[in-house]
Amino acid sequence: MSIVVELSGIERNDRGIPQWKFDLTADWKKGDWGASWTMRYVDSLTESCSDFQDGSPVSFVALGLCSNPNTTDEELSTNTLGSTSVYDLQLRWAPSGWDTDVQFSGGIQNLFDNDPPACTSCSLNGYDPSTYWPQGQFFYLQASLKL
Repeated sequence: MSIVVELSGIERNDRGIPQWKFDLTADWKKGDWGASWTMRYVDSLTESCSDFQDGSPVSFVALGLCSNPNTTDEELSTNTLGSTSVYDLQLRWAPSGWDTDVQFSGGIQNLFDNDPPACTSCSLNGYDPSTYWPQGQFFYLQASLKL
């Protein structure tokens, strides 16, 4: 007899398996210039919201940290990590008048500075780095040369 456990949409052991996770990119180019806009999306997840293992006298349910508390049996409490979208913007310049194939680019990752949802069952910084991107906005400049 085999037991099948459905993990889609569940956060378990610092690893989430969302039903939907995708990147969508729109790219534009005119002459030496280009730009791209990327949306990164992670669907909502459900996690256990039980802290019975830490021996704390005050539970996650009592602190109001569970979105779906079960006051009768706290081990059945769950928390919903809402869906998340992050947007990135990049601008590029590839001068065609140069003898080499060079490109300069700059951009912003996480344009609107959206944080991943707080995770009560995750052991690292309150979020799941295997499913979500690091917190905060990130600016970058890049130069590339093809030989």
